[in-house]
Amino acid sequence: MHSISSKILLIILIILIGLFAYKTLHTPNPISETVNVTVNDAPPLTETESSSQFNEKIHTIIQEYLMNNPEVIIQAVEQFQKRKMQEMESKVSGYIKDNKAEIENSPSSPTLGKLDGDIIVTCFYDYNCSYCKKGDIFITQLIKSDPNIKVILKPFPILGDSSIYAAKVALATYKIAPEKFNTVHNGLMDMKPISKEAVEKLLLDNGLDLSKVEDEMDSRELQNTIANNIKLAQNLKIQGVPAYVINGKLIPGMVDLNQLKKMIVDIRAER
Repeated sequence: MHSISSKILLIILIILIGLFAYKTLHTPNPISETVNVTVNDAPPLTETESSSQFNEKIHTIIQEYLMNNPEVIIQAVEQFQKRKMQEMESKVSGYIKDNKAEIENSPSSPTLGKLDGDIIVTCFYDYNCSYCKKGDIFITQLIKSDPNIKVILKPFPILGDSSIYAAKVALATYKIAPEKFNTVHNGLMDMKPISKEAVEKLLLDNGLDLSKVEDEMDSRELQNTIANNIKLAQNLKIQGVPAYVINGKLIPGMVDLNQLKKMIVDIRAER
């Protein structure tokens, strides 16, 4: 009985909505000024029209309104894009919060600066990326200018085989000789183009055993580290490098030293 009553009420509601819409199309609203639809040649609606004729005339009215007011379409698209961006930002923020330990404290990721710094900058980068090379200079300057910065480096090799090779070399160096990582990292950032011969020379000049580095490059642990970096970047919706996560906020694209300092001042001011 309850089910039948619900269906009847639903049908009545649909009919009422239809009648209201029909009446609205016939009767101008003297109160609302939000949307003013002007159709020069729209055919009048009659009481004897069939449903298909009624729908066709509504179609005509809407089409002519959009043709006369194309900015409505642009506004709708912009609103849709804005809503999608807000939804994506909300999802990314939630993901960062849920994966804070992996993003900010992964033991397999090279760490620079102060280990217990109050500002944590996680960098996603590619050794072949020119913007990453510039961004790395700004990060180095930031560490020197602010003693309370912790930097997490997450190689995200997306620019070919040499990028993967360089990422493996950097992570292997960090595993074998962490005290030499920064020098090797800077050498890879300065290297154009990245080649096996140049990389091996860099390693030898810093007293590293090539065979040990190569063995570590093939290890399951190192491969998992790169795979995890890629997974993190994808879940953060990172579409290019460099990209940063600064105290839980995603910053896509390169930022210079002044921008970094401004962000950090704002973060500290919010506490």
